[in-house]
Amino acid sequence: MTRVLNLALCLLYTKRIMKLHQRRFETIYSGITTKEVFMNGFKKAVLTATAVFVLGLAANAQAFLIDDFSTDQRAFPNEVVANSTTPSASDTIGGVGTIANTDLLNPDRTISANYTAGTGHLAVSVESGMYTHAQNPGTNAWSSVEWSNFGSADLSDAGSSIALEVVVNFSDLGGELDIILTDGAANTLSLLNYAIPAVGSPTTFLLGFGGFAGTGIISDIENIYIEIDGRNTTALDVQIDLVNTAVPEPTSLLLFGSGLVGLGYLARRKHQKA
Repeated sequence: MTRVLNLALCLLYTKRIMKLHQRRFETIYSGITTKEVFMNGFKKAVLTATAVFVLGLAANAQAFLIDDFSTDQRAFPNEVVANSTTPSASDTIGGVGTIANTDLLNPDRTISANYTAGTGHLAVSVESGMYTHAQNPGTNAWSSVEWSNFGSADLSDAGSSIALEVVVNFSDLGGELDIILTDGAANTLSLLNYAIPAVGSPTTFLLGFGGFAGTGIISDIENIYIEIDGRNTTALDVQIDLVNTAVPEPTSLLLFGSGLVGLGYLARRKHQKA
């Protein structure tokens, strides 16, 4: 709704600027039909209106925060390590907690440690602002974080968000992410086997909504699930720092606005020559 109002105001502003330049032309250049004077006025009007519109979009474009992991949580109360002594196949522990710093409406966050085979250790927790999956050598395991019970969320933010943003602080060997978004009708949007390379410093991964498969509706999401898959490796350490949506950068919007100005100018010149 805000973007529609911005566009309407820009159109009204353009019309008013054009009228003012027309009056100025008639007053100062009475009886003179100078094409350059009018073209200067036209270009200024279009440039000003486009700048107002683009800056309005940039001001309203904000990421939708899912979790910054500022609320600590372990996979099970008072327990970090799953199967630390004698692991058994298909052993799972988990814990549910609520988080505060999010744009979701009072969501539950569930983290799970899933140990399938091996003799090593698996530690899963949310501490010090990070979601940590620590899988020692000789372990076949995976972990997950899930947000639920927040009603419905429009992850596209009325069309301004274009991707899911995941910031990985550290990944020693690289792994895979599985992401599943479920809407109110239980339809899903999924991005499976997304490869995370080895990184030693905070790295942002943008997962475009257009790359998700399925029939889920991005504007009606009721469940968000992310899985770190370590079943195809013997050891894996991954730390996720942030999960939110991503919006186009203001510089991209300004380039878009500049393109509109150029198109408008070329169209006007073509019309004048005709």
